[in-house]
Amino acid sequence: MKRIFLSALLCFFLITQAQSEVKHITILHLNETHSNLLAGSPRDDELNGKAGGIARAVSLIKKEKSKNPNTMLLHTGGFSSGDLFYNKYYGDLELTILSLQGLDAVGIQCNEFDRGAEIFQQTAYKISLQTGINFISSNLEIPEDENFSDLKNLVKKKYVKDFDGVKIGVLQLGVLDNLNSDLGPLRYIDNYNDLINELLSELKAEEVDIIILISGLDKESNLRIPELFPSIDIVIANDYYASMQEPIVVENSIGGNSYILCSSPNYRGVGKISIEYDEGIESFSWSNINLDSTIKEDLQVKAILDVYTEDIDTSYSYLVPAVSHKLAEISSFYKEHLTCEELHSPGYKDTPIASLICKAYTHWAENNLGMEDIDFSVIINGATMQPLYEGPINALDLFRVISYGFSADKTLGNRLVRISLTGAQIIAGLSYSLTFIDESDDFFIQSDRLKYTYNSDVESLFKLTDLTINGEAVDIAKTYNVITNEIIVYALNFLGIAENYEILENSSEYYALIEYVLNNPLLDGSTDNNILNIAQGSAVQVLKESSNSQISVFPNPSQNTINFCIEDKALASVSIAIYDNQGRAVKARKSYEISQNSSTISLDIQDLSSGVYTYIAGGNSFLKFGKFIKTE
Repeated sequence: MKRIFLSALLCFFLITQAQSEVKHITILHLNETHSNLLAGSPRDDELNGKAGGIARAVSLIKKEKSKNPNTMLLHTGGFSSGDLFYNKYYGDLELTILSLQGLDAVGIQCNEFDRGAEIFQQTAYKISLQTGINFISSNLEIPEDENFSDLKNLVKKKYVKDFDGVKIGVLQLGVLDNLNSDLGPLRYIDNYNDLINELLSELKAEEVDIIILISGLDKESNLRIPELFPSIDIVIANDYYASMQEPIVVENSIGGNSYILCSSPNYRGVGKISIEYDEGIESFSWSNINLDSTIKEDLQVKAILDVYTEDIDTSYSYLVPAVSHKLAEISSFYKEHLTCEELHSPGYKDTPIASLICKAYTHWAENNLGMEDIDFSVIINGATMQPLYEGPINALDLFRVISYGFSADKTLGNRLVRISLTGAQIIAGLSYSLTFIDESDDFFIQSDRLKYTYNSDVESLFKLTDLTINGEAVDIAKTYNVITNEIIVYALNFLGIAENYEILENSSEYYALIEYVLNNPLLDGSTDNNILNIAQGSAVQVLKESSNSQISVFPNPSQNTINFCIEDKALASVSIAIYDNQGRAVKARKSYEISQNSSTISLDIQDLSSGVYTYIAGGNSFLKFGKFIKTE
């Protein structure tokens, strides 16, 4: 009897121990990598990058997976646009390398559509066939269109994987927040509450234990997720400028904790989530692991990149110096981005990156085209992407600065434009751009020879307080000659500000930047203090709600008709203009009313010759840019 009792007690102990076994789960995530595959600045004397790169990321991933086989690997999306490797391989190389490391799923952000929905479909379909990677988007609506059947079949609304008895479910939300993205007939559903609740119910029915949301929403929206969807445990924010060092812990609406986190973009960091799970999350920790020189590059991946780098150099050798060629030496960090808080605080607001680009524009026009009458050059912060770091730099570093541009003929950078503006038009453009500083720095204007003062405490169109050009007070009747890029001039023309302009053929802002740097190989990061905020306040008081207006443009390519589908039901009208490759308005700006019965505006383009066209559409508080192809 004693033996029976002891045996029963032992069995009970073993069963209880098995039932309460703590599972250790690791989740690694990559944010907004933008195909920055090679290690970047700062560089050593041989131009080897000391930070970032996919080879360092793979080294870390392998190490973590060897320590814990229960490791999930996620890519939040945003692998498109930002590097010569993307312009050459469209994300194929990057995702293939990650697939070899067991990439579980990749989100779909709006940058994936910077070359159009058709190009993304081709890329995603090819990669999915080759690697089996799961593309997920919970709110991307793909129409019943035979032209997009491949994409519709491969994109998943959710992803679930079991790790040692612990089921992890992944959802993803994307938003259209990039001027260059062209979704065609696709769209992100803005009213996603019902959709997410339905997917959460499905995950509950599948007995999923941990739920992750990959979110392309803004910070304020992410902070509301725990209240709206308390069953979401983790929000991985896909915010380019919001990398964190500590997670944000928010008590959700049912008394538990939800965690919001965001790792560094451009392969500068890898996010690591560590969870101890036993019928619930017993412990949670997160770190944003910096991919610095202490992490050695994976030799196999490095060897692959060396081969493809030679291909990059060969492909673009007639355009730019090789990646192995030193262009200049940087003695001080070149800042690129301004937060809303910085835009509203007193002081000078010039960024070294914008100042460098504007000087390069002017230098190109004066020295290559003999334009001695240029008054100034301008750029907006939203047209730049990455900073420059101290030390030697190469052509790849410079391309990462302005890598949004995509020319149909050269594939490297927007073209430059000479534009004639009156003083009154310059005042109007500056005043309008300053109305956006509560939301972001995307439309914040910077210049080399134009100086202006503004007061962020003043509302609406009255923030501009002073303006001089080349040291003289602006003359509202005088005409000034300005250099900028084609996207900016299209926007100004659309607003009725710029009507006289000339696209400078065989020009590129990227080539202009390279030439300027080659002529100024010692760069100190200085600015001319051209922009001053005289506000007394020190921070943003109230942030405006970001516009959720979306316009889908389809079909693309198109033969007879191009359709603009308006997703914002609150809009009463939308203005549309179309420009040819020479910058001429082939369909002048016209306002179209939106009826209750139809939200689609169809334009007849049969009279247009075949080629690439730029469209701009705008409403009360937004502008949408894009390109489409007219076929015969």
